[in-house]
Amino acid sequence: MGQHPSKNIIKTGANKQQTVQSIKRSLNTGSSNDRAYSDYVNDTQDFAYIEVHRTIIAFISWKGDFIEYLWVSKKKRRKGYAKKLFDFYKNKHFTFSFYMTSKSKSFWERMVEINRETHRVQQVSEPIGEKMIWTRKLIL
Repeated sequence: MGQHPSKNIIKTGANKQQTVQSIKRSLNTGSSNDRAYSDYVNDTQDFAYIEVHRTIIAFISWKGDFIEYLWVSKKKRRKGYAKKLFDFYKNKHFTFSFYMTSKSKSFWERMVEINRETHRVQQVSEPIGEKMIWTRKLIL
């Protein structure tokens, strides 16, 4: 039976060093882009992740109000894990930002559409990439 995101609990790392090592192991079994990012994962970031059979299959990392990375194992993509992690993060932050890659653009466009009622999103072109700035709307 396959895993479904609603059956997986989002965890946050109590032992950051151990979490970093688990994430690096997961990235090192992924694509060349995943392996390259492994060098940038460090214990100054905060993480939330989904684990199946003691293997991290998806995670989101951030520093303060800036999302560093949202990653899902290639075999587990398009099953709702990225949305579940993003929802976890956005519900804990009033304002946040991140750089959008060309590969992730369609995902982020869907998230903007889904969250149109609750968040204002500003896109800014910067020399290093396209930045999205999200702000939760005040609902009275």
